[in-house]
Amino acid sequence: MEIVRVTEAINAPIGQVWGIVAGFGALRTWMPAAESCSLEGDGIGSVRTVRALGGETREKLTHCDPLAFRLAYALQDPTILPATGVVGEMSLRAIDNHTTELTWVTRAEQLSVPVKDFAAVIEPFYRDSIAGLRRALRSE
Repeated sequence: MEIVRVTEAINAPIGQVWGIVAGFGALRTWMPAAESCSLEGDGIGSVRTVRALGGETREKLTHCDPLAFRLAYALQDPTILPATGVVGEMSLRAIDNHTTELTWVTRAEQLSVPVKDFAAVIEPFYRDSIAGLRRALRSE
């Protein structure tokens, strides 16, 4: 079931945005909450270990399509989140030559808290991360 969907416009061309978000093991370059991020493997099936928000998650890259500007990852259970079967997906769409729409979605098979409580944590985390992405794009 879909839990969170955040969609925001970013003032940068789609290729420039993709160049940052597609770096699966490079979260620290744009995600302020990421204390550390390490990567095992390469491409589909690679696993990043992310320390953020006082905990650690392992996320497996399940889809990366540079032509469709879409990537997806699955959190490996157990996670620090009150959920199982968590999947994240980021997709980009060019609004024009200088503006990109980013959509970030979280789905989960099961939650152990109400959806609104889960969303109240994840949505601000996504918005803060997108703000970090904007800062990283300005510094390029």
